Amino acid sequence: MKIGINPQFIATLPSRLVRFIRNIPWYISSSARTAIRFLTFFCVLLFFSLDRLFALFNRVPVLKVVLQKLQPIWNKSFKPLYIKAMDWLETLRPFKVKRNYLIYIAYQNLNVRRGRSVITILGMSIGVGIIVFLLSLGYGIEKLVISQVASLDELRIVDVTSGENSKASLTRDAVRKMKTIKDVENTIPMVSVVGRLDYKNAKTDILVYGVPAQFFQAAQPELVKGSYFAQTGDGLSEKAEGQVAGEQDELQRRTYNRPKNSYSVRFSPLPTQVVPVWKECNIDSELLGVTLRQESDLEGREWYGGEYAPLTPYGRLAYDQARKQYLGEWIKAEIPLYKQDQPEASVAAMLNNRGVQEWAQGCVQRKNVQITESLPIIEDVLGESTGSAELEEATNGGELDPLSADLADARVSTGAGGLETVFLQTDTTTETQQAVLPFKKKVSGDAVISTGLLNLLGVSTNQATKENFKVSFIIIKSLMPSVDGRILTEEVTYNIIGVVRDDESQFIYVPLDDITSLGTTNYSQVKLILKDENVMGAVRTRVETLGYKTASTADTVEQIESFFVNIRGVLGFLGFIALGVASLGMFNTLTVSLLERTREIGGMKTMGMVSGEIQELFLAEAMIMGLLGGSGGLLLGFVVGKLASYVVSIFAIAQGVGYLELTYIPSSLVFFIIICSFVVGLVTGLYPAYRAQRISALNALRYE
Repeated sequence: MKIGINPQFIATLPSRLVRFIRNIPWYISSSARTAIRFLTFFCVLLFFSLDRLFALFNRVPVLKVVLQKLQPIWNKSFKPLYIKAMDWLETLRPFKVKRNYLIYIAYQNLNVRRGRSVITILGMSIGVGIIVFLLSLGYGIEKLVISQVASLDELRIVDVTSGENSKASLTRDAVRKMKTIKDVENTIPMVSVVGRLDYKNAKTDILVYGVPAQFFQAAQPELVKGSYFAQTGDGLSEKAEGQVAGEQDELQRRTYNRPKNSYSVRFSPLPTQVVPVWKECNIDSELLGVTLRQESDLEGREWYGGEYAPLTPYGRLAYDQARKQYLGEWIKAEIPLYKQDQPEASVAAMLNNRGVQEWAQGCVQRKNVQITESLPIIEDVLGESTGSAELEEATNGGELDPLSADLADARVSTGAGGLETVFLQTDTTTETQQAVLPFKKKVSGDAVISTGLLNLLGVSTNQATKENFKVSFIIIKSLMPSVDGRILTEEVTYNIIGVVRDDESQFIYVPLDDITSLGTTNYSQVKLILKDENVMGAVRTRVETLGYKTASTADTVEQIESFFVNIRGVLGFLGFIALGVASLGMFNTLTVSLLERTREIGGMKTMGMVSGEIQELFLAEAMIMGLLGGSGGLLLGFVVGKLASYVVSIFAIAQGVGYLELTYIPSSLVFFIIICSFVVGLVTGLYPAYRAQRISALNALRYE
């Protein structure tokens, strides 16, 4: 069934609307008709203003040629519509004299007293110009601040963290689930760790961010030298929990409950650490007690036993094919025993029946001890040879495992910009030595650093891309749940390939694949790239229901906007004071004009003009001055704002900052000023127009 609109209905719609307005019930007719009356008056006045503006442009030689060419198009296409619109607006009022004619008479009256009218309009323009300048200054500074805080793309980014008190970890599965949320375009996982940087034997702790290459496209840090790394891995590839893909194939095949080699070793528990002692080399066996560091070293054998956390490098060192079981490295020896009733309780020596320190054959985990010396070959247990395996050195170059007593607890916090920060909190009560965590594959060797770190190292920006440094990372339990506290990785070398501008912070960007190759399973932070900034609220609510904490640059922008709303309110109030003073001048002009034209009013009434038409004539004069004052104020505020921007920019350019646009006039402000100017003119002219309407024709003719 085809549905159409009756052309006759369209043709009779204006007359129907007029009858409807005239038949409005009495209890709302007064207010409704007054509103419609002034609204149509505003429309007619705008049409008249455009007509006068067109006549003004037609006097300019260059514009006159252009307008003459456009004249046929106007006469053929738009002028008939203009005439119909004006005629329709006139049908909404009961008077006979057309408003267009009344406005023309008012315009001519203002021209008769041109000097006084110009001064009045100029005063109105100054008042409006002050408002425009102050409000545009508020808008401009707000826009300038927001442009420094965030780009348009950053307003589509949501930063997701687990939160300090949240148990929800940012695992690979969690990130994949976030990617499926409606209106999420992409997810960018990140890892924040503490790095121990060594540059030409100068050592310092530094922040390290493991990021994929797409992070730079989203965050858009300012690159001042070199380039970003091109590695595209996002760390979301399928890997076994706690290990790198293919790890089982790389593990040595060994036999459970057998010595690792034919050497015996001297060892000591790590300083100030309470080391558990098991009856067998397996965490499921009986716990005999604990042991501490002694004045002299202990002697024992490196042994293959059950796996334990952290899985690397000693907790999962080999694989028993027959038992289908991963093997960890243990030390089996005769060990002095202590007892500890609670984890944080004091430790007391375990005594036998004779009151002497008790020793027992037991096993301790290799991660908790420091090997100090290898001993000559001894006869193998049960007369079986374990082969000619070489002694596995404790550290590079055969030196001792470096003490990590100065390692600090790594904590995570989120800054105002949404960037995850890892900082150190030194524990003065305990000193802990950590095993060295190796990389499962060769690192990329590419790093991007901040200008703040360059300044700290004393390296110039131009020289930066020719330098390299060594760094090791501190991996904490929140990133690798199998880690007991924290663990230090092996030291690797990175070349500086790029420098980003950030003079206040010292940090390094490395490829995310380098960090995940250590076996990390969790992330510190995830950036969600949204399809549209308008859906941010819904997406954040969805993510927060999963137990995560969200933040966005949009929060900062919202705070800035809220602050500047108050600032603009104060500036607008000051501007309206100036506008109020200018309105008094307009009121005075209209009142004086009324007194001067009293006899003229009497003459017009005698010729047949009704009181309502007299009132509209004076209102037209007031509203013309209001609109001209508003238009002049917009122009004045715009010019003053540009001059202020130029003056400030002269000093800014001299300081190397560049041009600063201090003012900004949005289209909504232009519309507001035009409406406000019309209302001010209307309110100012109401009383003189009312008095003109009430004047008796006979008394007006007698007035001297």
